[in-house]
Amino acid sequence: MIEGLRADLDALRADFEAQLVSLPPLEAARARVSWIVTSVLLDAGAGMGWRYKEAATGLEIGRSEGLAVASHHFFLSGALAKAGITASDLAAVGITNQRETTVVWNRRTGIPLCNAIVWQDRRTAALCEQLRAAGVEETVRAKTGLFLSAHYGASKLRWALDHLPAVRAAREAGTLCWGPQASFLAFRLCAERPLLADPQCAARTQLWNLRTRDWDPALLGLFGLPEGFLPASVPTCHRYGTLRLGDAAIPLLALNGDQSAAVFAFGWPEEDAAYVNIGTSAFVQRAVAHDPGWVPRQLTGIILDDGRTTLYTVEGNVNGAGTALEWLTAQPG
Repeated sequence: MIEGLRADLDALRADFEAQLVSLPPLEAARARVSWIVTSVLLDAGAGMGWRYKEAATGLEIGRSEGLAVASHHFFLSGALAKAGITASDLAAVGITNQRETTVVWNRRTGIPLCNAIVWQDRRTAALCEQLRAAGVEETVRAKTGLFLSAHYGASKLRWALDHLPAVRAAREAGTLCWGPQASFLAFRLCAERPLLADPQCAARTQLWNLRTRDWDPALLGLFGLPEGFLPASVPTCHRYGTLRLGDAAIPLLALNGDQSAAVFAFGWPEEDAAYVNIGTSAFVQRAVAHDPGWVPRQLTGIILDDGRTTLYTVEGNVNGAGTALEWLTAQPG
C-alpha cells in the first residue's frame, strides 16, 4: 500500500513540476514551498453521481495518516528540499483547499467517519429539489449568497446523518465534528488539534450566514442538522495552530478556498478587474470592498476576512467547464 501511495504522489509531483518550467527560478521555488496537494480524487460511485475523496486510509506513514493528510507532509518536505531551505526557514504557512468538499470525523481521534464528499457529488439533488419546492430557496440565497444546490455541503451532511450509522453514533456520543475539508486538514495537521473554520470554506457549506459571519441556526434547522458539531468560525487570517515538520514548528496562519485565493495570485485585487480561473470548472470573479447584497444570477461571498478588512466577491461559474474542455481536446478529429 505504501508503494501505491508513493506512486500516486510521484505522479502528482511530476505534473506539478511540469507546470513550473515557465516560471523564473525564484518564483518556481516559492511555488514549490507553498503548493500543497489536498488529496487524490477517487471516482468510485461516479456512475450514481457519487464522487468522494479518501480523507484517511490508515496507511502507516509516521502516524496513522491518510492519503489526504500524508500528502501534505510528503510534498512540503520535497518542496523544501528542492528550494534548498529547511522547515526552520519558514515564517508561516497557509492552506488553500476545495471550498465545498465536506468531511465528517471524530473530534477526539481525528478519524474520518466516511469518505470526504466533493462538490461534484449529486447524491442529494432530490433533497434539494424538495426544499426548493417548499419555497425556501430565497431564504437560503439571502443568507448565504448561494443558490440552493447539492453542490454545497449542507445536504451532504444531512445525507451522512441519515445513512451512516457511524455518524449517528458519534452524534449520540458527542464526538461528532463535520464541516469543510480545510477544517479537517487543520485539525489533523496541527499539534493543537484546532476545530476552526475559515469564512470562505464555511460559507460553501450553505450553513454560514454572510451577514452575521457565523453558522446560522435557521439554516441548520432547514436542513435538519443538529447544532454544536461544526468548527468555530474564525477569520481567514488567524493562528490556527502549529504544523510539525521534523524539529520545526511552523505556525499555520491562514486558511482559504482555492478559488478565493486565486484572486490574489497577482497581489491585492483591483475592483475594476475581472479575474478568470479555469481548473476543473471555470470561474469569473470580481472583488469588491463592500457587501454586494443581492446580485441576480450570480453568487456572492467573502474571499478574505483578516479580522480588520473584509473583501467580498461577485462570482459566476460553470461547473465542470475545464473538464469538458479536456474531454473535447481528447476527442478524435
